[in-house]
Amino acid sequence: MDAELDIEAPQQANPDVNINNFQGTPLKIDERLYIITALNLISALDAATGETLFTYNPEVYPSGPPINVIGFHGRGVAYWSDGEEKRIFAAPTTAICCRWLPYPCQRLRVLHR
Repeated sequence: MDAELDIEAPQQANPDVNINNFQGTPLKIDERLYIITALNLISALDAATGETLFTYNPEVYPSGPPINVIGFHGRGVAYWSDGEEKRIFAAPTTAICCRWLPYPCQRLRVLHR
């Protein structure tokens, strides 16, 4: 595929919140590209055109910055398929993740089926 994408200015969920040094890795599944921001906004883009298909905003920022050294950060998106069903998952910054819990991440969201 030979395509050129015009990159627009990043979407800003809250102009009063400053995010520095964020780097994210997009996830390409079929003809969609999934991206996440430091404020956990997740967008699905058409991989060929760059058109935004949908954006999910969990609004993790209203209560202020998290109590950690690095501040706001995205936890990424993940893909799962059993060969028939496909799902995209995201864990917001506020998710509680522990290996020993019966459900590894509380508040894990299924974004797309």
